[in-house]
Amino acid sequence: MMRFLVPAFLGICFAVCLAEEPPKPAPPTPEAVEFAKKIADALRSAKVVTYKAKYTPSGWVSQRVPSVEGSATVGDQSKHKIDSFAVQVKMQKAGSEDVIEMAAGSDGNEYFLIDSKAKVCYKDLDSAVLGSQGRNVQRIVLRDFAALDPLADVLKGGEIELKGDVKVGEEECREIFMKFPDTGAMTWAVSKKDFLPRKVTRHIKGEEGEATTELVISDLVVNPQFVRNPFEMICPQGFKQTDEFAP
Repeated sequence: MMRFLVPAFLGICFAVCLAEEPPKPAPPTPEAVEFAKKIADALRSAKVVTYKAKYTPSGWVSQRVPSVEGSATVGDQSKHKIDSFAVQVKMQKAGSEDVIEMAAGSDGNEYFLIDSKAKVCYKDLDSAVLGSQGRNVQRIVLRDFAALDPLADVLKGGEIELKGDVKVGEEECREIFMKFPDTGAMTWAVSKKDFLPRKVTRHIKGEEGEATTELVISDLVVNPQFVRNPFEMICPQGFKQTDEFAP
C-alpha cells in the first residue's frame, strides 16, 4: 500500500507547488518599451536640470520621513561617481508645526550642508557631513537625472506598462509603470513634450502594509546657463564654517 501512496503524495505535492508559483508578468509591449527608451534618451540629454519639487509620503511612511518642499539643481555624476546636486528645502514631519530649513549639495567631490537655524555651514569629503538629515534633504533629488545610463535596469529586465494620460500642473503627461529589479516599483507621469518626469510615485510594500511616496516636479529647466558653479557652497556671511559632521 505504501508504494502506491508515495507516488500519489509526490504527485499532489508537485501539483500544489506548481500552483503556488507566482504568475510571471507579461512581457512589455513594444509601445511601452519605445516610450521608456524615449524617456531614457531625454534623461541622457539633460546634463543639468533645475526644478521645484514637493515630496509627500503617505501611509506608514509618513510617520517615518517628513514632507519636503524646495528647489533642486541636479547634474551628471563626477569622475568620483558622485552625483552633483544642490537643494534648498523646507521639511516638516507629520503632526508637527516645526519647519526645518536647510540647503545642501555636492560638487561631485565634497558635500555640504547649511543649517539656517544654527547658522553653521558643514563641508567635507565624507557624505556623513550631512548629518541626520542627510537623506531627507535629498528626497527631492531625482537621481535618474544624473544617471550615466538611465533606466538601463528596467529596459534590460524589469516590468514596463503604459498607463493613461494625466495632467500634472499645466503639463500634459502619460503615465508609465516600471518595476526595477533592485529599486522597486514606480509610476512616472512623463511629459508628452520633452519625455521627462513630472511626477514620480514609488510603491512601497513592508510589514506595515503598502504605502507610497510622491515627488511632484514643476518649473523644470533643462541645461540652463549659470553665472557660477551651481554646486558650490556659498556660506552666508556671519555663519560658522566647519568640517565637522552636522548633528
